[in-house]
Amino acid sequence: MSSVAPIETDATDFHTYALTAGHCRANPASGYARDKPSGLTGDSVRTVFAPPRTGGPDYALIDFGTNSLASAFIIEQPHALRR
Repeated sequence: MSSVAPIETDATDFHTYALTAGHCRANPASGYARDKPSGLTGDSVRTVFAPPRTGGPDYALIDFGTNSLASAFIIEQPHALRR
């Protein structure tokens, strides 16, 4: 998986979600993403990916399900959550 934006846990469905680059799932047959440090695997819920060097959108929403928790750190770096 490419870099991941701050991960959030949704209070309505208790799923943990993250944003990453859409080109991580440029292959339509690959319906998941894996976080290398934790080994956690999530499903690609929505991907928007424009061809390279077009300046278009490039992001994906990953659903890590209910068996994970949002972390206050990304690769040992703290991040702030805005509510």
